[in-house]
Amino acid sequence: MSVWKRVTDLIRARDPHPPVVQKTWFTLRPGDVVQVELTEYIVEAAAAFNAIQSMHYVLRDGRTYRHLVIDRGEGLVFRLYETLDGRLDDIGEIPETVHLDGVDYHLESQQESPAWVDGPMHLVHGDTVYIWNHQSDDRRLFRVEWQNGKYWFGLGRFTEEFDARIIAGT
Repeated sequence: MSVWKRVTDLIRARDPHPPVVQKTWFTLRPGDVVQVELTEYIVEAAAAFNAIQSMHYVLRDGRTYRHLVIDRGEGLVFRLYETLDGRLDDIGEIPETVHLDGVDYHLESQQESPAWVDGPMHLVHGDTVYIWNHQSDDRRLFRVEWQNGKYWFGLGRFTEEFDARIIAGT
């Protein structure tokens, strides 16, 4: 062994800090902190939909909860939702056009994927989730997620990627 290699190995052995792994939008965990539209949120829960390359995060700012959905396509697409109270009795009742508060939302996509869930949220780990994305003419969003007879409804909007950043985390 060369002297230089021995010195390098000694320096590495004394370094108490492991290398820092950079967080990405697809590796966030509960406890991480993000900023979306100038508001800081703690990630409460995360759901990965690997079959459709999408993430769904439950974010908390004090007592306010938001849902951030990130889709990977040609680039990253960010959607920020608020939970909407509602009920449907049958999965077949989801129409192609939803009329809500004077706005028409048209079906944009219908998807399904197993959910890999970390943290408390409306989804169950490992079961298939059915997703309907609706969009209005003025780019407002309406989303329905269904799993095992339970629905989640969200009203939202698109958020630009530069309006969202990862702050810190566990």
